[in-house]
Amino acid sequence: MPVKLTLLSAGYCNGQENHTLRNGRRVSRRYPALFALLQHPTEGYILFDTGYARRFYDVTRYFPNRLYNLITPVTITEEETAVSKLSALGIQPQQIRYVIVSHFHADHVAGTKDFPNARFICSETACIFARNTRGLRALSAAYIPELLPDDFLTALKYSRLLRPVTGTMNFGLNNTICLVMACCEWSRCRAMPADKWECWYKPLNAKFFWLLMFVGIVFRSGQ
Repeated sequence: MPVKLTLLSAGYCNGQENHTLRNGRRVSRRYPALFALLQHPTEGYILFDTGYARRFYDVTRYFPNRLYNLITPVTITEEETAVSKLSALGIQPQQIRYVIVSHFHADHVAGTKDFPNARFICSETACIFARNTRGLRALSAAYIPELLPDDFLTALKYSRLLRPVTGTMNFGLNNTICLVMACCEWSRCRAMPADKWECWYKPLNAKFFWLLMFVGIVFRSGQ
C-alpha cells in the first residue's frame, strides 16, 4: 500500500511581493500557510508542518511579537485551522503520530500544541536553532517560541537524515518521502521515475523575516 499525501492549508498572511520575489512589485500578495498530511500503511498519520492556528493572535497581541502581525498580517479562522481541516477528513488530533517540522517560522509551527500524542521531528540544524534562539533574535527570524508546547524543546527529536528545508524520512517498506517547505524565491520540484528524484531550490535574498513561504513538494513512494 503506497503512502497517501494530502496537501492542505491553515490560514494565510499578506506580504509585499518585493519582499518575497527578487525584482517583485510593491503590491500586497496573499501567502497561504500550507501543510501536508501523510497516511502511512504502518506508521499512521503524519503531518509535515501545521500552518497557522488561532493562538497566533494571542502570542502576537503585545510587543515585540506584535511586530510580526503588523508586518505580515495573518488571517486564520477556526474553520481554517489544521485541526478543523483534519476533522473534516475524519481524523482527530490524537491520531497524529508524528509532526515533521521543516523549520520554525510561525506559519509552520503555530498548530503544534494541537497534537498531544505526536512526536516532533526536525533537522539537527533546526533543532539547535530552536533551542538556542530567543527574544528579538528569534522574532527577527519569524520564530515565536511561545507557539510551541511547553515540553516541545526537551522532547524534540532531530534526524541527520533531514535537511533544514527538506524533510526526508524512510519508514521502511521501501517508502521514501521527500518534501520541501521553504521560504524561497522559487522552488521547482519534480518527481522522477524509479529511485530518482530531483529538486532545484533557490534561496531568497531575504529582507529580514517578513517573507513567508512558497511551497513545493516532491513525493515518491516505492512499491
